[in-house]
Amino acid sequence: MTEDALSGQSKTLVRGLSILNVCAKSRRGLTLVEIAEATELAPSTVHRLLTALEALEYLVCETDTGWISGGQCLYPITRLCQSNSALDGGVG
Repeated sequence: MTEDALSGQSKTLVRGLSILNVCAKSRRGLTLVEIAEATELAPSTVHRLLTALEALEYLVCETDTGWISGGQCLYPITRLCQSNSALDGGVG
């Protein structure tokens, strides 16, 4: 993620969404370090954003494994995307 790509955008929002994007692509969940590496963000930044995303139930941290995966708040978004995809004939 380059500074040019974030020009004029809310860096916190873009970074949080990049974390959600990385987590959504993982089938087993990811650790904080894996998320930091995939997003090219500092682990401290990832931790701060993960704390907020977990509090809002967008992500869940499994305490026994440390894996972070999608939370309950992602389900309505998933349904909306599936519904929109069905409406436009699956193109998208």
